[in-house]
Amino acid sequence: FAHHQEEESNHHFELFDTPIQIPSVIKEGTAAASCQLHDNATDAESNYSLHGVKVINKRLSENDPAEAPSTATTTSSTTPAPLVLLHGYANGSLYFYRNLMGLSHHFGSIYALDMLGWGLSSRPKFDLLTADDDTIKNNDRININDDDDKVSIETKQKVTSAESFFVESLESWRQHHNLPKMTLAGHSMGGYL
Repeated sequence: FAHHQEEESNHHFELFDTPIQIPSVIKEGTAAASCQLHDNATDAESNYSLHGVKVINKRLSENDPAEAPSTATTTSSTTPAPLVLLHGYANGSLYFYRNLMGLSHHFGSIYALDMLGWGLSSRPKFDLLTADDDTIKNNDRININDDDDKVSIETKQKVTSAESFFVESLESWRQHHNLPKMTLAGHSMGGYL
């Protein structure tokens, strides 16, 4: 180690918590229940928190308006869209810790997120709307594809509600960070979403 000269790091690391909208598939009244980690938050009834790690390769992102101090929402044509990493079941954002530096050579910005219910993100009660709820019966918020007749409608609705729970939280996070484009990669359940 003594033979290496110290270089100024071209990387910036940041831990963040992003307030996100509560997914629409959570039953009313459930959203107001405190989350396991952020129960003292003043806006717990209207937002949850999505935790993550951001790595910026300063060399690649120097010309990226999305990384500039202004609130620009477009990315440079020479800078790749940010990479967003989603972990698998029972993991968290730091599942990717060994990959962040290597991937940063190809992407100006990398975000590794803790999905709702995992890592340091909010852990709401997983009580989702299903076929038994009047909201679903009277409102076609959950669209079911009838490709597989062997699976009950109730099961399809539960799966679709669970998918919406995670996808809506990711979309809320993307909008909060003003990302018009992103490259999405995931492991296991993160790849499925």
